[in-house]
Amino acid sequence: MKKNYGRTINILLALTFLGAIFIIAAGILQIASERITGIAEILAGAVIMAVNTALFLRRNRDEKEYMNIISGDSKVSSSDVIGSFPLPICILHIAGDIVFYNKKMSDMLKVNDLYGMRLEKVMPSIKWGTVIQSGSINFTTEHNGKYYNVFGEIVSSADKSEEDTDKYTVYLYFIDKTREVEITRKYLDERYDVAIISIDNYDYLLQRTEDAEVQQIIYQINQFINAWIKESCGVLKKIDRDRYFALFEHRYLDKYIEKRFDLLTRVRELSEKVNIPVSLTIGIGTGGTITENEAGARYAYDLAIGRGGDMVAVKEPAQYRFYASKTKEYDKSTKAKARATAIAIKNFIKSVDKVVIMGHIGMDFDCFGAAMGIQRAVRENNVKPYILCDNIAAVEKMYNRIKQIPEYEGMLINKEKAIDITDVNTLVFVLDTHRPSLIPALELFKQTDKIVLIDHHRRSTDFISPVSLTHHEPYASSTCEMVTELLQFMNEGEHLTQIEAQCLYMGILMDTKNFIVKTGVRTFEAASYLRRHGLDTVAVKQMFTVDKEAYDEKANIVSGMERVYDNVGIAVCREQYSNIRVIASQAADDMLNIEKIEASFVIYQTDNSVSISGRSLGIINVQEILEQLGGGGHLTVAGAQLKNKTIEQVKQELIEAVGNYLTSAEERGSEK
Repeated sequence: MKKNYGRTINILLALTFLGAIFIIAAGILQIASERITGIAEILAGAVIMAVNTALFLRRNRDEKEYMNIISGDSKVSSSDVIGSFPLPICILHIAGDIVFYNKKMSDMLKVNDLYGMRLEKVMPSIKWGTVIQSGSINFTTEHNGKYYNVFGEIVSSADKSEEDTDKYTVYLYFIDKTREVEITRKYLDERYDVAIISIDNYDYLLQRTEDAEVQQIIYQINQFINAWIKESCGVLKKIDRDRYFALFEHRYLDKYIEKRFDLLTRVRELSEKVNIPVSLTIGIGTGGTITENEAGARYAYDLAIGRGGDMVAVKEPAQYRFYASKTKEYDKSTKAKARATAIAIKNFIKSVDKVVIMGHIGMDFDCFGAAMGIQRAVRENNVKPYILCDNIAAVEKMYNRIKQIPEYEGMLINKEKAIDITDVNTLVFVLDTHRPSLIPALELFKQTDKIVLIDHHRRSTDFISPVSLTHHEPYASSTCEMVTELLQFMNEGEHLTQIEAQCLYMGILMDTKNFIVKTGVRTFEAASYLRRHGLDTVAVKQMFTVDKEAYDEKANIVSGMERVYDNVGIAVCREQYSNIRVIASQAADDMLNIEKIEASFVIYQTDNSVSISGRSLGIINVQEILEQLGGGGHLTVAGAQLKNKTIEQVKQELIEAVGNYLTSAEERGSEK
């Protein structure tokens, strides 16, 4: 408590008491000449004296009460206890008014007179309502550049009635934690993050470029990487011809993020200048020891490669973050990888009794066509193939046609049958997905450890594990393209039937939007290979025809489209169409034919959730947009399912996700 302030109050009360005495004395003298005036003065003086005395007595009572709270039964003077307390301390009414405080509290706040002031006024970082609502007062706050741990209690006085709100008193004391916070911050800032950097398409660069030009390009990339790591005063070590290992202090990571990892932009500009597809992929581990960060950097790097490369993946203790990913992937795989994978798959098939093939939940033409291609390779190696068909609405016409062909009798099975026949001698193929949440029969993974995964979607943080063999190429147009290429190297493509070639071609056709988006040289090579082996393009066209009712339903959805941010179309289907999944995806495709629409989304209601079907021409990445809502897919085709939400809620979240993506894309573009 400020003793000077208390002394001043006592002096004022004493002066007021003396003034009252003078008024009474003056009244007594006045009675002789003016009786009424004298009596009035005496009464006024008496009232002032009574009020003054009451205030004096109450002040002493309150002071004793508050001091007793602090000192308890101690025989030491209460004021001395507070005044000599080694920490800033204050006592407050329940309303937040300061009643008592010591000199250290005054010095901490740099305010001489705190009596009667609200704590929120002198320390805006403290929200009084939050303080008194907490059961135990224990929190950290910042004031004038310093950090304090605040402890306290809410105490009630036993001699006051239950209805008296003034019975509660709050006392607080403050412990300066500034030094500890600074040391912790310094420790966190100076911890080392680990980065693994690789040059994408290095083999392509060597094969397609003259030696002198290659050396010049590699030299410039080395200069870029060295300059980038010097920004953080870090250490860089080249560990392979196309790979680097780097260490830098954690405090520089935020600076790299602010610049959106402009190293990628510099290499991309060099690539465009020399007209050679070369880029960088970076994995960064942070938040742990150097050993943990090194492992995290490797995981992040693998994840970035799985998402197409030309990006930075940061592995934090609780999540992954991705930066500067591009909109279009380079076709950077060589056929050597596909050839080695084909040989390995053929050996796997020969070592088992049967093969179960499954795609993602809600089969589309890509996973169904790929399954038909894989079953041909299985048959040619004298092993029985089975295809798990889950929710075949999108491929029902082709499904029914295949079911009528004697050669495929008993091949198309449901989930229960797949679980029943799978054992340790069964090989399971997973096609067109790598996410456990999209697998129709996870139970199969418990019954066999022989699993082959073939997928072209950008890699998500959740990946099927363990897997015996993974063939993952996010730069491929479709899983059907990948399977067609594998069939060539297994020498099984020669035995493709006409309908199998049609299934593979239809998968490529759908995922490339009729060879418009995400189409590379190898895409056309695959289509050409299928054409040479019995593909009937007229029959394929007929498979995509729909009846008038379905056409009208699709047109109804498209007609209700709304423009968002000028180049994005969103349509909402509130009707419960029987084949809504197929209609929604077709409507999203048709919306791309509308002028200036670069991405389209259809929102529709299913049995227990609200679904979104997204399509793009390749300029906008619909996967990145729907990943914000828990969905997935790839650059031009993506989807999401949201439970326990209304269509309007999902629509609003989708609009926000589109806005976030476009803002991020605009920031990346402005840095180039």
